[in-house]
Amino acid sequence: MSLNELLVVIAILSVSVALIVPAVLYAREASRRTVCANQLRQLGVAFASYESANKAFPAHFGRNEYGAYVVLLPHLEQSALADSLDFSADFEVINEILGANRPSLFGCPSQPTGSADVAKRTAYLMNLGTAFSLLPDDIPTTDPLPYDGAFTLQQGRAFASRDFSDGLSNTAFVSEVAWYPNGDRGIVQFAPEDPVNVGEWKTLIDQCVAGADWEPLIGGHGSLWYGAGLQNAGYNHVTTPNTPGCELGPTQSSSYPASSWHTNGVHVLFGDGHTQFVTDDIDIETWRAIATRLNGESQTLSNN
Repeated sequence: MSLNELLVVIAILSVSVALIVPAVLYAREASRRTVCANQLRQLGVAFASYESANKAFPAHFGRNEYGAYVVLLPHLEQSALADSLDFSADFEVINEILGANRPSLFGCPSQPTGSADVAKRTAYLMNLGTAFSLLPDDIPTTDPLPYDGAFTLQQGRAFASRDFSDGLSNTAFVSEVAWYPNGDRGIVQFAPEDPVNVGEWKTLIDQCVAGADWEPLIGGHGSLWYGAGLQNAGYNHVTTPNTPGCELGPTQSSSYPASSWHTNGVHVLFGDGHTQFVTDDIDIETWRAIATRLNGESQTLSNN
């Protein structure tokens, strides 16, 4: 084989590799996305099973200081783990058991590894609504926050199907929040001042999304699969998926958006059990409409 022929062969091989590698990577990510969606569907089945048995969906604080996923365990084929928990015991004992036995479905396969605490985290958090987003600008931020999502931070407050006048198929229950083991995703910005009214709050949200140079906090969100509270187990629809997180005064009035390691969007589990991949460019009004359970919106997304 002459030198020219060899160079031609090398060029053809190089082009072939350049075409094959992206196709393989795309196929692998498509497979991971399918696994992720299926895991959310398993959660949807568990929510429905729990409501059938208890006449309501689980409260965000499922039991004591623990999140809803703890009381869902028997409905996720995790009865042995649930039976091993003695809630009269010291919290440290319970935390050790739960931290060492996270059900595999709480981990998204697209999530990078690299942190010792990854095994305790969850990729799937519960929808707490829109915070102050839908309120008039002159409402003081000191007023009680209306939780209009599928879950609430009010301890013991749980909703049943009848409480979702917008329809379960139109209301987001769970979405993804990416873990940040290497600190390169999920920078939460701290506002330089606490907003006094909803108008100031909305202005600060806009500044954060636009890339405000505020003090950052890296990581932490979605910390414990068995935890409760906005930082552990909740997200909201203040801003669209994969926008910056913003701490604005009290944690519950902050913006903790859905996010993922998938390309250009996040999976969302709806109350009727179907899932949808929602792209980052979704209209903000539609995104907020599917967050609320009783605001009378008719917006919906096509089912997967």
